[in-house]
Amino acid sequence: MMDHLARLQLVARTTYYLGWLTAILAALMQVAKIATVLSASPRNVLEASFLLFVICMASGVRAIALRQSAA
Repeated sequence: MMDHLARLQLVARTTYYLGWLTAILAALMQVAKIATVLSASPRNVLEASFLLFVICMASGVRAIALRQSAA
């Protein structure tokens, strides 16, 4: 079973990579104008990537704080 610190680090890592993936998708949508095919605007995808990065940072900071308090 995963402890709290490992779970926070997993969330941070997962949302970090998902954030980059959605940021790249937003850039491709802006350049290639494929927003109509995906029925999503580039702004919505960019906002999703920002949200994922915020979750990543919050989980990472919390994991660091938890690690320091345990030491």
